[in-house]
Amino acid sequence: MNKLISQITRTSTAVALASVLTFSLQGNAATFKLINADDPGIGFNDATPAAPVGLNTGTTVGAQRLIALNFVGSLWARALGGNDVIEVAASFAPQECTATNGVLAAAGPLSVFRDFDNARFPNTWYPSALANRLAKTDLDVASGEPLPEIGVTSNGDLGKPGCLTGLSWYYGLDDKAPNGNSIDYVKTILHEYGHGLGFLSFADESTGELFDGRPSIWEHYMVDGKTEKRWVNMTDAERKASAIDNQFLAWTGFQSFIGAQQTLTNVDTLDVFLLDKNGIAFLPGGTANFGAKEGRRSISGALGFLDDTRAPGAACAALTAEQAMSVKGRVAVINRGGCAFTDKAKYAQASGASAVIFVNNSPSFAGRPAFGVDDPTAGITIASTLISQQDGVRLRQSGTRYASIFDTKRPGGMDLLRRPLLYAPTVVQPGSSVSHWDITATPNLLMEPISNGDESTALRAPKDLTLPLLKDIGW
Repeated sequence: MNKLISQITRTSTAVALASVLTFSLQGNAATFKLINADDPGIGFNDATPAAPVGLNTGTTVGAQRLIALNFVGSLWARALGGNDVIEVAASFAPQECTATNGVLAAAGPLSVFRDFDNARFPNTWYPSALANRLAKTDLDVASGEPLPEIGVTSNGDLGKPGCLTGLSWYYGLDDKAPNGNSIDYVKTILHEYGHGLGFLSFADESTGELFDGRPSIWEHYMVDGKTEKRWVNMTDAERKASAIDNQFLAWTGFQSFIGAQQTLTNVDTLDVFLLDKNGIAFLPGGTANFGAKEGRRSISGALGFLDDTRAPGAACAALTAEQAMSVKGRVAVINRGGCAFTDKAKYAQASGASAVIFVNNSPSFAGRPAFGVDDPTAGITIASTLISQQDGVRLRQSGTRYASIFDTKRPGGMDLLRRPLLYAPTVVQPGSSVSHWDITATPNLLMEPISNGDESTALRAPKDLTLPLLKDIGW
């Protein structure tokens, strides 16, 4: 899995115009004008021979790339309707990359506007493509800076030594990229066009600061589930905290809410609830691939703490008499690390624990998705869940000694109020945090930060939530 990092260009940039290709549809459809910004012989101008693949009839690498990009334009044109002309400056260039991880592509609006005719909110930034639609005119031209609306760059080093080695772009149009070693170019660029059309926040996710001190249309629809405050009404410090509030940052737009009910499906998950000084606290968790099965996993009880700072690798061997006393008849709280989840659960169960809450051992969250490898020989019958390191600290500092674990049966990618969740990992991921759907969405959605390969290109509910969100912000 490889990150799709979106970037917003906040200053005007010059674009070398090598050629212009236009794609439009008859009837009520937008027009996407592709500006090929590559130099001769590279990127979209790569003359390396290539066999046609997956309905893509191009006979050179560059031709296949252009055909795929225009196909993406056709999908977005049908989805958006209208009679807009949207210019896209596109190129291939090296991206941040290692042999095992890297950026596939980056995109964003090349200019932003506020306080134009028909703007839904005053003093609010809009990406240029959306601003043009609402204003019913090309604001870039009117401002004297006729920039393209969207800039998109694809990783031209993909598959080369040291950059996602062994992978390659698949330029087919048939949604049939071979499993294991191919990245679907159409899906990647479909995702990036979404960012260029407005699927992103302009706020700094690391500091909470608004762009030029003003909110974008995006911040009007983000809400923190703990405080129920929208980002547009928060301080910088509150936004900074909300950006790492995993499983609590939600989208409030009506179209996305309705679409989420049609699209997102239930997943097996075990969430933790406890009573602390602020009331009932909700700690989202993941479900173990071992132990108690569905229907036998909801349990309440006193907590028994095994502190790994005092006993490194706790529960990686039979518990001492003192440790066993601390978890007998209780829900054991054990830090992850030192050995397999199944080993820790097995030894906790042998000492009489009624269930296990694992606490992640790194700042990055690894909770709600299922975790661990089933080992039928371990004989585990109790339930286990995994919470974030951040929530583990909260659990230990809450002062409570009693918690409940519930099989909540909520759809993957929703909060408890059934609002779709945005990606807010406990450590900020620049370019990814707050500007994507959460990775717990089930099924996988196009606008998640990680390329999974099984996303739908439909854009609409009940297959996807990209278009519903764009309709929320004004498309």
